[in-house]
Amino acid sequence: MEESFEQILSRLEAVVEAMENEETSLEASITLYKEGLALSTRCNEMLSKFESEIAILQENADGTFLLAKAR
Repeated sequence: MEESFEQILSRLEAVVEAMENEETSLEASITLYKEGLALSTRCNEMLSKFESEIAILQENADGTFLLAKAR
């Protein structure tokens, strides 16, 4: 099952918090940094996909609405 955007973002926040901890070793920081980059990439890819799927309601002159995909 694919993780949700919120789950990935939550893990990314935890990675950042762990990296900010002064007790984290250099080796652990490098591992966390690599994980953070991968998580950040996944978040950006998901956001791009979501943006392309957003529907915009456009009001016609007669008061009806037209559903159109975002550009």
